[in-house]
Amino acid sequence: MKRGADAPAIPDQGPVVRWLCITLSVFQLIVTFLWPVTPLLHYALFVAVVCALVFLTTARTAADGSGPSARIQWTGRAVIPWSMALAGASLAAGAYYLYRFEWITMRWPLVDTLGPLDLLCGLAFLGMVLEATRRTVGWVLVWVMATFVAYALLGHLTLGLFYHRPLPLVEVVDHLVFTGNGLFGAPVAVAATYVYIFVLFGSALEVSGGGDFLFGAASALTGRTRGGPAKVSVISSALYGSITGSPTVPAARIDACLALMRRRGP
Repeated sequence: MKRGADAPAIPDQGPVVRWLCITLSVFQLIVTFLWPVTPLLHYALFVAVVCALVFLTTARTAADGSGPSARIQWTGRAVIPWSMALAGASLAAGAYYLYRFEWITMRWPLVDTLGPLDLLCGLAFLGMVLEATRRTVGWVLVWVMATFVAYALLGHLTLGLFYHRPLPLVEVVDHLVFTGNGLFGAPVAVAATYVYIFVLFGSALEVSGGGDFLFGAASALTGRTRGGPAKVSVISSALYGSITGSPTVPAARIDACLALMRRRGP
């Protein structure tokens, strides 16, 4: 890519990401503590916004786009429009799901036929989840997911134990996207409720200096005893990890304890 005065202007997506994060966090707090909504709608909107955030904060790896993704460095011309288009499609799919949700709740799944836009919305959800998975985890899980979807569509061509009746694409999308037995099942339910709130409050604790308080409390309890720095590391990591749910932050705290160990000795 050209640099300097001839370089094309690259839009700063930082504010978009920031406001999406704030909106999602406020939405999660409202539906958790103040105004619960139907779980299927909650999970659909959660997945739509999270996928949009993934598209805006990750990109294909250099040259061929293979392998796990890397953080966007804002150096490619094609990556940014593509990522912004995917993020817009994710939000549009979530908005359409919200618009049609009264019909979704009143219909008989697998009996009332999906319309063309409903099918397009379902395919968009499946596609964006596959792409978000590829960017964050890699190709292995994508191929596993694609294999099972292909089996659902083509399993009637097999013989013996693996044979099943023909399933049209509309029926597969209906089951995966417009019921609670597919994409918006138990894993997404846990992520959209307990996990998100747990990590959100843990992040708030870290930003507010709660981690330093816990480290100081552990140091005050055991810092003057024999092997004090090691005990401080264990206690502060246990306290902080039990609140934040993150294994990386307590591990980072160990560095401070190691420095203290080197200064004080056993």
